Amino acid sequence: WEQSIFSLLITNPNENIIKAFDIFDTLNSVYLIYEYLPYGTLRSFLLDKKAQLTFSKELFISQLSNAISHLHSLGIVHRDIKPENILVLNGKLVLSDFGLCWGIGEERLTGLNERVGPYKIMPPELERVQTDLDLDFKPSDVYLFSKVIWMTLKGDNIGFRGQY
Repeated sequence: WEQSIFSLLITNPNENIIKAFDIFDTLNSVYLIYEYLPYGTLRSFLLDKKAQLTFSKELFISQLSNAISHLHSLGIVHRDIKPENILVLNGKLVLSDFGLCWGIGEERLTGLNERVGPYKIMPPELERVQTDLDLDFKPSDVYLFSKVIWMTLKGDNIGFRGQY
């Protein structure tokens, strides 16, 4: 899965998705080479009161929706959208961490009894331990996107559980 998703990210770049440069594997590991983004995650950025003064929440929503829309147009579902996986670079947000990505027709990385995604903001369909692996997970990305917006606008770094 890594090579096919990684190849899509290399050949179809987006300004709000971390730049992928190379992939190689050894006998025991796969290495993905991404651009270096030294400014930390959205979570750490939101906890810094000085940084918040220069932060446009409207621009953030636009940038994150751009990244998710681009992934979905490539047939990729992220499944792990959370403030820790959104990096900040010069006022621009960049989506990262594609470890739980799900591509159309890809080999499944998770089994029937394995939970996936961010527990505190997990979509209802992923909360069930025996999630149907043939689900369309694009709505899950939209759900996670809305939870991250909630967390950003409310200044809530935990999120909420349940229906609101």
